[in-house]
Amino acid sequence: MNMKTLSYPDVPKKWAVCFQNDCPMKEECLRWKAAQVVPEKVQTLMCVTPNTRKGNECPCFASAEPVRLAWGMTKLFANVPWYMVKVLREEMFPIFGSRRQFYRYRLGRWVISPEQQRRVAQVFRNYGFEDEPEFDVTKEGFDFV
Repeated sequence: MNMKTLSYPDVPKKWAVCFQNDCPMKEECLRWKAAQVVPEKVQTLMCVTPNTRKGNECPCFASAEPVRLAWGMTKLFANVPWYMVKVLREEMFPIFGSRRQFYRYRLGRWVISPEQQRRVAQVFRNYGFEDEPEFDVTKEGFDFV
């Protein structure tokens, strides 16, 4: 996905956008780019306040670089010996917050962020697996953190 395909329905409903046209980081900021695609019919929405930015620093900055997003991990342990599955699975729980949340991510109910994907891959590498973990669905998109 590139910036030409960013559209208002892509932006999460409770995600703050930014209308600060004088910001030096606006061209690289997903919040500013998202504000540019807000339809005229939208009258209210959450936004970053002008006093948030201090000079060239903004704690709300979100990179507009496309990233790989993933959903589902039903094949995650397909190439793992049965005796290692339990150990690896238990290493996943903290990455996703809890055992219950892990299974929601596993079923593809929530997007697996690039940071979570990186951490999953690191766990596999720590146990000697060189191949990248396989997720059910991946696509390029934006990381609305």
